[in-house]
Parts: sequence; C-alpha cells; structure tokens
Amino acid sequence: MTLGNLSSGTGSIAILSSGGAVTQTAGGGSVSLTTTGANAITLANTGNVLTGSLLLTTATGNATIFNNNAGGTAIGATAVGGNLSIQANSGNVTQSGGWAVNGITTVTANAVANQQITLNNVGNSFAGPVTASTTGATGHVTLTNNHASGFAVTATAGGGLTLNTLQVRWPATAVPVQVRRRAPAISTG
Repeated sequence: MTLGNLSSGTGSIAILSSGGAVTQTAGGGSVSLTTTGANAITLANTGNVLTGSLLLTTATGNATIFNNNAGGTAIGATAVGGNLSIQANSGNVTQSGGWAVNGITTVTANAVANQQITLNNVGNSFAGPVTASTTGATGHVTLTNNHASGFAVTATAGGGLTLNTLQVRWPATAVPVQVRRRAPAISTG
C-alpha cells in the first residue's frame, strides 16, 4: 500500500494493511499505522511533515519514520516487532505512550542543534539495543527502559544524558553503555 499526501486536518487517519508494507510518497498528517506478519511501516520520505502523534504497530516488521516537522515528532503507544528507526530533521522527539520494540531502536535528532530526545515513559520495553543522537549544548537525551533483559545504549548527546532502567538483575551480565559527548566550548577570559 503506497500513500500519497496525507492531510487529517484536526482529526486522524487510521490505516490497516494485512497484505503488504505501508509506505509514503509525500508529506502526511496524524496517522495510526498497523501491519501484520513481517510487513513494514516506512514513512521515510524526506518531505514528510508529520504534525500529529504517530501510533505504530507491526507484528514482526520494521518501522521507519522520517519527519521534518519543526514542532517535533511525537510517537504514541507503539509496538514494533522488528527494528524502529526515527529521524527527526527538526524539532524534538517525544512520546505520549510506552514503546515496545523487539529489535534495534535508533532515534536521531541532530540535523539542527539543540533538538532533544525524551523517551521517559515507564511503559517502554526495549528488547534490543538503543541508539540515540543529538547535537548542541541543550540537545539532551532521556531514555527509560522497563525490559527484563536490561539496557544496551549507544548515545551521542550534545547535552545531558539520562538513562533509567526499571529492571535490574544482580549479578547481571555486562550491559554495554557507550556515551559520546561533544567537547564543550572553551572560554578564555
């Protein structure tokens, strides 16, 4: 199923595909997308200006979102059986519901300095590794995970980094955490 321009005004659009992947060829509005089986959700058009909250559901497929909305990218309650990739070219990435992701989660908000990634819902369940990237002194990253297997994170945060894990096992196997922070400006007086 291929979607053209989507405009929901002040309402929403719900799309159910049981026979194939869902893709988009141009910008869109608020949407709820569901696929079955290994079918994917792909809204990767660089012209997307997604203004409402997105609700994504896949059985075992991946979900890919690209958004140019200066007002940010808001993702609601989401269940992705495969990998989840979100790239916000402007605005912050936030959530209004918990995310359950079985695969790799990649969230990028670094096209404009000081974009933030705030994924602090206690309902988050990241089974696979999480990668998050921001730039700028206030480009903060906040991640919360409530998955029993722990938390594997690679973060490049221009600002601060906050990690919350709600499932702790001790003794635990090694949980890799990689943090890259850009060097702050040096002032000489």
